[in-house]
Amino acid sequence: MKAERAGAILPERSLQPCKAGPRAREIFWPIAGFAAFVLLPTLLAAAYYYLIAADRYVTEFRYAVRGGPASFSADSDAVSRSMGAGSALQAAADSFILEDYLRSFAAFSDVEATLPLREMLGRDGNDPIRRYSPDLPPEELIEFWDGAVDVRFDVVTGITTVSIALFTPEDSDAVARALVTELGILVDHLSEQARNEMLAYVEGEFAVAEERLRQSLDAIEAFRRENEVVSPTETAELGSTVIATLTSEITELRVRLRSLLQNVPNSPQIPVLTDRIASLEAQVAVERAALGGRSPGSALPGQLSVFERLQGEYEIARDSYITTLEMRQQARANATLSMAQLVVFVPPRPAVWSIEPLRWLEVLIMFGAALLIWIIGRILLASIRTP
Repeated sequence: MKAERAGAILPERSLQPCKAGPRAREIFWPIAGFAAFVLLPTLLAAAYYYLIAADRYVTEFRYAVRGGPASFSADSDAVSRSMGAGSALQAAADSFILEDYLRSFAAFSDVEATLPLREMLGRDGNDPIRRYSPDLPPEELIEFWDGAVDVRFDVVTGITTVSIALFTPEDSDAVARALVTELGILVDHLSEQARNEMLAYVEGEFAVAEERLRQSLDAIEAFRRENEVVSPTETAELGSTVIATLTSEITELRVRLRSLLQNVPNSPQIPVLTDRIASLEAQVAVERAALGGRSPGSALPGQLSVFERLQGEYEIARDSYITTLEMRQQARANATLSMAQLVVFVPPRPAVWSIEPLRWLEVLIMFGAALLIWIIGRILLASIRTP
């Protein structure tokens, strides 16, 4: 009986490991996955940053662009409209240009012309990740330059902060000072180019206005020579004055004639006044016919029309000439005063200690990224297993 009981008990005990196996696997695989996908990358990152990664020394400088070719006095609206939005927008545009320049291979080449920049970037100790070959093409080498230069532009204040991170404080300081020099040269070049473009534009507008005024004056002179008259307008005004004078005289004579007819009907002056009035009326008719163009050979109306058109074109050309002349004078006066300037108010200085890389932060970022990937993987596996 005892043997039977023992035999009956043994199968029950032999089934217990089978029941515990799935539970062990349910615990084992999440722990193994956490260790493989979270702890191992974090440990590798910690080993790299604390044992292998080389120290980098950061030199920082700050600058702003002041002035610009669009700085004109506010009392000339025409000049302000023609020159653009103003010096503030121009300075902001120049700052964006300088920011792009600092990240480009052009800045690398300009600095390399005065410093052994490839050697500086290659002083990475035994760091296998940041190590590079000096014979790399520019397209690949620019990645290492981007890693060494950090540019931050504040649109509100117009201040740009540049940080140079290299493996020795002397190298970062030398590169920063070289970049300050190259930025000053670039700002001067951009300002000179904008100044020349502005002066060329103003000179071109002035030349067009001057030629237009000259053509207008030549047209008026040709009209006067052809018609042998200085000003048809003055001729018409003179004719109107003559008509007005004759009309006034006729009125006075008619008053005298009416008085004589009433008081002295047999006066010998009556025929004389009558003839005089008739003669003056005939002269007024002739003058009016001449002004109206009804008399043979009268070209005054046509002359007036052509001359007024020429006179209007002359006045427009004169006003345009005066405006562009003011623009030209002001542009020449402001050409030197409005030159853009690079103001470096925080100059570069050698770093005292290394502040990059931030090892604890890099390890924490790696841990967070690996943990997030592991959690997403667990969620996906759970969704696949769920029927």
